Amino acid sequence: MELPNQPITAPLPIAPPDVLIPAPDIPLPATNRRMVTTFGADVVGSLQSLVGTVVIAIFVITFIVQAFQIPSESMENTLLVGDYLLVNKLCYGVLINGKLLDEPYVRFLEPANNLFRDNFPRTDIPAIGLEGKWWLEMRKLVEDGQLIIPEGHYFVMGDNRDDSQDSRYWGFVPRENIIGRPLVIYWSVRDWDRNPSASVLGRLYHVAYAVTHIFQITRWNRTLRLVH
Repeated sequence: MELPNQPITAPLPIAPPDVLIPAPDIPLPATNRRMVTTFGADVVGSLQSLVGTVVIAIFVITFIVQAFQIPSESMENTLLVGDYLLVNKLCYGVLINGKLLDEPYVRFLEPANNLFRDNFPRTDIPAIGLEGKWWLEMRKLVEDGQLIIPEGHYFVMGDNRDDSQDSRYWGFVPRENIIGRPLVIYWSVRDWDRNPSASVLGRLYHVAYAVTHIFQITRWNRTLRLVH
C-alpha cells in the first residue's frame, strides 16, 4: 500500500534544561534612549535640588532664624500665648551697664506694693516664689545696692513685669541659652492649644481641630506682625 505524499519536517531542536539560549541584542530606538537619558538626568537633578534645599534650611535654622512658640504670659502684651514667631539669631540683646533703659513695652498691672519685686535687689526679705539657691547667691552679689552680674550671664525680665517671674526670682541666664531676638509673628492662634492632650489620639484630634478651624482660631490682626 502506498502512503500519500506527506511533507517531511525536521524536528525543532530542544535545548537541555541547563542551557540558556541568549536572545539577540536589539538596540533601543533613538527616541527611547533619549527618554532614558532624560529621566536619569531629571532624577539626579531633583536629588541635587533636594539636598541643596535641606542644606540651606539647616544653615538658616542654625545661624539665621528659628521658629518658636510663646508658652506663657511673661511677654504680654508684646507677645501673647499662641504666637508663633521667627527669631533673628544674628543679633542679640542690649547691654545696659548702669544706663536707664526706655521700656515703653513694659506692662504694669498692680500698684507698687511688693517690696521685693518693686525694690530689687532686696537682701533683707525673701519673696513668695523665690528660689532658695538663688536667694543665697544673690545676697553675695549685691554691692552698694547694685547687683553684680557675672561675666557670660544675663539678668532678664519680661514685659509683663508685675505678673511673671523673671531673674529677680530665679537668677541669671547663661549666654549660651540666649537664642536671638524676636523678628516676626508668622502665625498667632487663640487659647485652643494652651493645654494639649499628651496622648497620641489627643494630639491627632488637636491637629485635626486646628486644620478644620484655622480661620476661627487665627488672630489675623497679629499674623505677619513685626516684633519691635
